[in-house]
Amino acid sequence: AIILNNFGSLLSNSGLTLRAAATYERALDFARGVQAADDLLPPLETNYAKILVELGRANEAKPILERVMAAALRRGHARVIGFVALAAAAAWRETGDLASSETFLTQARGQLQATLPANHSALAALEVSTARLDLARRAPADARAHLGRALAIYAAATEAAPSRIKALELLARVEQQLSEGAAAREHAAKAVALAREVSAGLTHTEWLGSALLAQGAVLAAQGDKAAAEAALREAMAQLQGAAGDEAPATREARALLGGA
Repeated sequence: AIILNNFGSLLSNSGLTLRAAATYERALDFARGVQAADDLLPPLETNYAKILVELGRANEAKPILERVMAAALRRGHARVIGFVALAAAAAWRETGDLASSETFLTQARGQLQATLPANHSALAALEVSTARLDLARRAPADARAHLGRALAIYAAATEAAPSRIKALELLARVEQQLSEGAAAREHAAKAVALAREVSAGLTHTEWLGSALLAQGAVLAAQGDKAAAEAALREAMAQLQGAAGDEAPATREARALLGGA
Protein backbone atom coordinates (compact mmCIF):
# COMPACT_ATOMS: atom_id res chain seq x y z
CA ALA A 1 0.00 0.00 0.00
CA ILE A 2 2.85 2.38 0.80
CA ILE A 3 4.54 1.64 -2.51
CA LEU A 4 1.29 2.17 -4.42
CA ASN A 5 0.56 5.40 -2.54
CA ASN A 6 3.99 6.74 -3.46
CA PHE A 7 3.50 5.63 -7.06
CA GLY A 8 0.09 7.33 -7.13
CA SER A 9 1.69 10.57 -5.93
CA LEU A 10 4.32 10.28 -8.67
CA LEU A 11 1.62 9.74 -11.30
CA SER A 12 -0.42 12.65 -9.97
CA ASN A 13 2.62 14.95 -9.95
CA SER A 14 3.27 13.86 -13.54
CA GLY A 15 -0.24 14.88 -14.61
CA LEU A 16 -1.40 11.30 -15.21
CA THR A 17 -4.70 11.71 -13.39
CA LEU A 18 -6.58 8.58 -14.43
CA ARG A 19 -3.61 6.34 -13.73
CA ALA A 20 -3.13 8.01 -10.35
CA ALA A 21 -6.76 7.35 -9.42
CA ALA A 22 -6.49 3.67 -10.35
CA THR A 23 -3.25 3.34 -8.38
CA TYR A 24 -4.74 4.94 -5.26
CA GLU A 25 -7.72 2.60 -5.54
CA ARG A 26 -5.39 -0.40 -5.53
CA ALA A 27 -3.52 1.02 -2.54
CA LEU A 28 -6.78 1.46 -0.65
CA ASP A 29 -7.77 -2.13 -1.41
CA PHE A 30 -4.62 -3.23 0.41
CA ALA A 31 -4.74 -0.69 3.24
CA ARG A 32 -8.37 -0.70 4.37
CA GLY A 33 -9.03 -3.06 7.22
CA VAL A 34 -5.33 -3.55 8.00
CA GLN A 35 -4.50 -2.21 11.46
CA ALA A 36 -0.88 -1.52 10.56
CA ALA A 37 -2.05 0.84 7.79
CA ASP A 38 -3.88 3.25 10.12
CA ASP A 39 -1.22 5.95 9.73
CA LEU A 40 -1.18 5.54 5.95
CA LEU A 41 -4.92 5.84 5.38
CA PRO A 42 -5.36 9.60 6.06
CA PRO A 43 -2.84 10.80 3.43
CA LEU A 44 -3.82 8.03 1.03
CA GLU A 45 -7.54 8.78 1.24
CA THR A 46 -6.86 12.53 1.00
CA ASN A 47 -4.76 12.02 -2.13
CA TYR A 48 -7.47 9.86 -3.65
CA ALA A 49 -10.18 12.38 -2.82
CA LYS A 50 -8.18 15.17 -4.48
CA ILE A 51 -7.94 13.11 -7.65
CA LEU A 52 -11.69 12.41 -7.58
CA VAL A 53 -12.35 16.17 -7.50
CA GLU A 54 -10.06 16.68 -10.51
CA LEU A 55 -12.00 13.98 -12.35
CA GLY A 56 -15.32 15.70 -11.67
CA ARG A 57 -16.35 13.27 -8.92
CA ALA A 58 -16.45 15.68 -5.98
CA ASN A 59 -19.59 14.11 -4.52
CA GLU A 60 -17.66 10.85 -4.12
CA ALA A 61 -14.75 12.70 -2.53
CA LYS A 62 -16.80 14.48 0.15
CA PRO A 63 -17.67 11.50 2.42
CA ILE A 64 -14.05 10.32 2.23
CA LEU A 65 -12.81 13.72 3.35
CA GLU A 66 -15.43 13.94 6.11
CA ARG A 67 -14.23 10.60 7.48
CA VAL A 68 -10.55 11.55 7.31
CA MET A 69 -11.22 14.94 8.89
CA ALA A 70 -13.11 13.38 11.79
CA ALA A 71 -10.21 11.02 12.48
CA ALA A 72 -7.64 13.83 12.23
CA LEU A 73 -9.61 16.01 14.64
CA ARG A 74 -9.85 13.14 17.14
CA ARG A 75 -6.10 12.67 17.01
CA GLY A 76 -5.30 16.38 16.97
CA HIS A 77 -3.04 16.12 13.92
CA ALA A 78 -2.76 19.79 12.94
CA ARG A 79 -0.94 19.33 9.63
CA VAL A 80 -3.24 16.51 8.51
CA ILE A 81 -6.24 18.68 9.39
CA GLY A 82 -4.79 21.44 7.22
CA PHE A 83 -4.22 19.27 4.18
CA VAL A 84 -7.63 17.59 4.47
CA ALA A 85 -9.32 20.99 4.84
CA LEU A 86 -7.52 22.22 1.71
CA ALA A 87 -8.78 19.22 -0.26
CA ALA A 88 -12.26 19.64 1.20
CA ALA A 89 -12.39 23.30 0.15
CA ALA A 90 -12.07 22.20 -3.48
CA ALA A 91 -14.65 19.42 -3.16
CA TRP A 92 -17.29 21.63 -1.55
CA ARG A 93 -16.58 24.47 -4.00
CA GLU A 94 -17.06 22.16 -6.97
CA THR A 95 -20.46 21.07 -5.63
CA GLY A 96 -21.56 24.69 -5.26
CA ASP A 97 -21.29 25.04 -1.48
CA LEU A 98 -19.15 28.17 -1.44
CA ALA A 99 -19.78 28.98 2.23
CA SER A 100 -18.45 25.59 3.36
CA SER A 101 -15.53 25.93 0.97
CA GLU A 102 -14.58 29.22 2.61
CA THR A 103 -14.85 27.64 6.07
CA PHE A 104 -12.50 24.85 5.03
CA LEU A 105 -10.04 27.35 3.53
CA THR A 106 -9.96 29.31 6.78
CA GLN A 107 -9.30 26.08 8.66
CA ALA A 108 -6.59 25.04 6.20
CA ARG A 109 -4.90 28.43 6.37
CA GLY A 110 -4.70 28.38 10.16
CA GLN A 111 -3.32 24.84 10.38
CA LEU A 112 -0.89 24.99 7.45
CA GLN A 113 0.57 28.38 8.28
CA ALA A 114 1.20 27.14 11.82
CA THR A 115 2.94 23.93 10.75
CA LEU A 116 4.73 24.66 7.44
CA PRO A 117 7.59 27.00 6.47
CA ALA A 118 6.51 30.22 4.77
CA ASN A 119 7.78 29.15 1.34
CA HIS A 120 6.16 25.70 1.28
CA SER A 121 4.33 25.01 -1.97
CA ALA A 122 1.21 23.89 -0.07
CA LEU A 123 0.73 27.50 1.02
CA ALA A 124 0.82 28.50 -2.63
CA ALA A 125 -1.82 25.85 -3.37
CA LEU A 126 -3.89 27.40 -0.60
CA GLU A 127 -3.74 30.78 -2.37
CA VAL A 128 -4.71 29.17 -5.69
CA SER A 129 -7.68 27.47 -4.06
CA THR A 130 -8.73 30.80 -2.54
CA ALA A 131 -8.49 32.38 -5.98
CA ARG A 132 -10.77 29.70 -7.41
CA LEU A 133 -13.32 30.51 -4.73
CA ASP A 134 -13.00 34.20 -5.60
CA LEU A 135 -13.75 33.37 -9.23
CA ALA A 136 -16.76 31.29 -8.23
CA ARG A 137 -17.98 34.40 -6.43
CA ARG A 138 -17.24 36.57 -9.48
CA ALA A 139 -14.44 38.52 -7.78
CA PRO A 140 -11.59 38.35 -10.32
CA ALA A 141 -9.61 41.24 -8.78
CA ASP A 142 -9.45 39.37 -5.46
CA ALA A 143 -8.46 36.22 -7.33
CA ARG A 144 -5.59 38.04 -9.02
CA ALA A 145 -4.23 39.19 -5.65
CA HIS A 146 -4.24 35.64 -4.29
CA LEU A 147 -2.59 34.30 -7.44
CA GLY A 148 0.14 36.91 -7.13
CA ARG A 149 0.86 35.64 -3.63
CA ALA A 150 0.82 32.05 -4.86
CA LEU A 151 3.38 32.75 -7.57
CA ALA A 152 5.62 34.57 -5.09
CA ILE A 153 5.56 31.51 -2.81
CA TYR A 154 6.27 29.16 -5.72
CA ALA A 155 9.22 31.36 -6.73
CA ALA A 156 10.71 31.04 -3.24
CA ALA A 157 9.81 27.38 -2.67
CA THR A 158 12.69 24.99 -2.11
CA GLU A 159 10.90 22.00 -3.70
CA ALA A 160 9.96 21.70 -7.37
CA ALA A 161 6.26 22.42 -7.84
CA PRO A 162 4.68 21.74 -11.23
CA SER A 163 1.44 23.00 -9.66
CA ARG A 164 2.82 26.47 -10.43
CA ILE A 165 1.34 25.80 -13.87
CA LYS A 166 -2.16 25.97 -12.34
CA ALA A 167 -1.46 29.39 -10.87
CA LEU A 168 -0.21 30.72 -14.20
CA GLU A 169 -3.12 29.38 -16.24
CA LEU A 170 -5.66 30.62 -13.72
CA LEU A 171 -3.98 34.04 -13.69
CA ALA A 172 -4.30 34.17 -17.49
CA ARG A 173 -8.03 33.49 -17.24
CA VAL A 174 -8.42 36.13 -14.52
CA GLU A 175 -6.54 38.74 -16.54
CA GLN A 176 -8.76 38.03 -19.53
CA GLN A 177 -11.80 38.67 -17.34
CA LEU A 178 -10.22 41.94 -16.22
CA SER A 179 -9.67 42.98 -19.89
CA GLU A 180 -5.89 42.69 -19.58
CA GLY A 181 -5.48 40.84 -22.86
CA ALA A 182 -1.72 41.13 -23.34
CA ALA A 183 -0.97 39.91 -19.82
CA ALA A 184 -3.46 37.06 -20.24
CA ARG A 185 -1.73 35.86 -23.42
CA GLU A 186 1.68 36.15 -21.79
CA HIS A 187 0.78 34.11 -18.71
CA ALA A 188 -1.09 31.51 -20.76
CA ALA A 189 2.00 31.09 -22.95
CA LYS A 190 4.19 30.76 -19.84
CA ALA A 191 1.88 28.09 -18.44
CA VAL A 192 2.06 26.11 -21.69
CA ALA A 193 5.85 26.43 -21.89
CA LEU A 194 6.29 25.22 -18.30
CA ALA A 195 3.80 22.40 -18.88
CA ARG A 196 5.71 21.24 -21.96
CA GLU A 197 8.89 21.26 -19.90
CA VAL A 198 7.52 19.15 -17.04
CA SER A 199 5.66 16.86 -19.45
CA ALA A 200 8.72 16.02 -21.55
CA GLY A 201 8.81 12.32 -22.41
CA LEU A 202 5.13 11.71 -21.62
CA THR A 203 2.49 11.19 -24.31
CA HIS A 204 -0.41 12.80 -22.43
CA THR A 205 -0.50 14.88 -19.24
CA GLU A 206 -3.16 16.88 -17.47
CA TRP A 207 -0.58 19.63 -16.88
CA LEU A 208 -0.21 20.30 -20.59
CA GLY A 209 -3.87 19.72 -21.33
CA SER A 210 -5.12 22.22 -18.77
CA ALA A 211 -2.50 24.82 -19.74
CA LEU A 212 -3.47 24.53 -23.41
CA LEU A 213 -7.13 24.75 -22.40
CA ALA A 214 -6.49 28.03 -20.59
CA GLN A 215 -4.54 29.34 -23.57
CA GLY A 216 -7.31 28.30 -25.94
CA ALA A 217 -9.95 29.98 -23.75
CA VAL A 218 -7.95 33.23 -23.69
CA LEU A 219 -7.35 33.19 -27.45
CA ALA A 220 -11.01 32.41 -28.15
CA ALA A 221 -12.12 35.30 -25.94
CA GLN A 222 -9.79 37.60 -27.88
CA GLY A 223 -11.18 36.48 -31.24
CA ASP A 224 -8.05 34.62 -32.41
CA LYS A 225 -10.11 31.73 -33.76
CA ALA A 226 -7.43 29.75 -35.60
CA ALA A 227 -4.91 29.84 -32.75
CA ALA A 228 -7.63 29.06 -30.21
CA GLU A 229 -8.81 26.02 -32.16
CA ALA A 230 -5.28 24.67 -32.49
CA ALA A 231 -4.65 25.04 -28.75
CA LEU A 232 -8.01 23.50 -27.85
CA ARG A 233 -7.57 20.50 -30.15
CA GLU A 234 -4.19 19.73 -28.60
CA ALA A 235 -5.72 20.29 -25.15
CA MET A 236 -8.47 17.77 -25.92
CA ALA A 237 -5.96 15.12 -26.97
CA GLN A 238 -3.90 15.66 -23.82
CA LEU A 239 -6.88 15.73 -21.47
CA GLN A 240 -8.63 12.71 -22.95
CA GLY A 241 -5.45 10.66 -22.59
CA ALA A 242 -4.59 11.84 -19.08
CA ALA A 243 -7.93 12.58 -17.40
CA GLY A 244 -10.59 10.94 -19.56
CA ASP A 245 -13.67 12.17 -21.39
CA GLU A 246 -15.69 13.13 -18.32
CA ALA A 247 -13.16 15.26 -16.45
CA PRO A 248 -14.33 18.89 -16.09
CA ALA A 249 -11.37 20.19 -18.08
CA THR A 250 -12.07 17.79 -20.95
CA ARG A 251 -15.72 18.80 -20.99
CA GLU A 252 -14.76 22.48 -21.07
CA ALA A 253 -12.35 21.92 -23.96
CA ARG A 254 -15.05 20.05 -25.88
CA ALA A 255 -17.57 22.83 -25.27
CA LEU A 256 -15.15 25.54 -26.37
CA LEU A 257 -14.28 23.62 -29.52
CA GLY A 258 -17.96 23.25 -30.28
CA GLY A 259 -18.39 27.00 -30.10
CA ALA A 260 -15.24 27.82 -32.03
